Amino acid sequence: ALQIFDAQDGEIDLLISDMKMPGMDGLELMDKLTHRTKALNLPRQLKSIALTGYPKEYTESDSAVYSFDEYIEKAGDFEELLRVVRELLIS
Repeated sequence: ALQIFDAQDGEIDLLISDMKMPGMDGLELMDKLTHRTKALNLPRQLKSIALTGYPKEYTESDSAVYSFDEYIEKAGDFEELLRVVRELLIS
């Protein structure tokens, strides 16, 4: 994700990231991308969706998820993901 962001000079509209990944979790990735966006003085903020395997009740109490615009449970409906993507890209 970082290599793609850098190759595109930050011109990325949407990040969809798992919260738990080997090597770097979703929060660390979002933090690095936020710093890169600020360093490039981009006029808009990257929209973001966190994917998580944890239930909504757990995720809402986890402060890490608030770095993202939205979050979706992995076991959720694919249509829900598409709805959220549309909302973020249109707004």
